[in-house]
Amino acid sequence: MSRSAKIGSLALILFGVLYLSSFVFASPFVGLEDGDNPASSLEFVRQHGNFFFLSGLCAVAAAVALIVGGLALADTVLQPPASLLGRTTATLGTLAAAFFFAHGVLRMNSIGLLPYIDGLNHDWGLAAYTVVHIAGTIGLASAGVFALSLWAIGVSLAGWRGHSLPKAMTALGFVPALPWVMGLLGHVWEMPEGLWLVYISSVLLGIPLWCAALGAALLRWKPSALSA
Repeated sequence: MSRSAKIGSLALILFGVLYLSSFVFASPFVGLEDGDNPASSLEFVRQHGNFFFLSGLCAVAAAVALIVGGLALADTVLQPPASLLGRTTATLGTLAAAFFFAHGVLRMNSIGLLPYIDGLNHDWGLAAYTVVHIAGTIGLASAGVFALSLWAIGVSLAGWRGHSLPKAMTALGFVPALPWVMGLLGHVWEMPEGLWLVYISSVLLGIPLWCAALGAALLRWKPSALSA
């Protein structure tokens, strides 16, 4: 395995850790009970802005790690690099990283601005948090997850076609896409509570675990495509 391929594999493992950390630092684990509630969430930002900042910082760092890992995969798994599948998959990975990067920067820059606006007018503060939440979590973060899901499918297809990934890893490529499949089905009929928990778990755990497993698999897997 080349040095760049090894660094890329480690970057994917790091991405999984940072991605999960970005959610943990803005979750009930640190006191944010309901991110959809502007009043309680704004108070959380005022009292515990360091956690909100760390959440954004982890998202930015995860985006950088994803770029490093994605570029390494473009040189190893996504072969031949000139193929439409390879170029499309690499672009989706970069697009996902861009969404996560923007989401993280938005959170990092909000910890000072939101309390300031709230100090001027409480209703303005609630509105400002709502904008940050919708643009960041609902918009940018969700777009990042969507692009990452498509990237994972592309990586799995390229790995299966070129025998550059273990078969088990390519078979699990659908895991990051579960949130969107279940989300689309949820618009057709009401999702049972049990499936809703699966949906949340696939977003919070399925994606980082798959990326970390992909990085670990590449460290141990030694096909001819990676040995150069």
